[in-house]
Amino acid sequence: TPYTISNCLNVCGDCGSPIYSVTTAYPGIKIWKAGLFSDAQGLEVVTNIWCDSAPSWGTMDNTIPSHGKSRQ
Repeated sequence: TPYTISNCLNVCGDCGSPIYSVTTAYPGIKIWKAGLFSDAQGLEVVTNIWCDSAPSWGTMDNTIPSHGKSRQ
């Protein structure tokens, strides 16, 4: 069962691995940690965040909204 720490990060109750975050910058939305999914087929990326610190080899879908940092 997940539990919340720091009022925004939800982690696995067994191992402490991050599962998802919530933030007032994205009300009503859970930001799921991509490493959770072994098969991303069927998942839809709806926005790119933290683009200012993306590695040079990273790729982003330029047809969806992008934000240099968390949405304000």
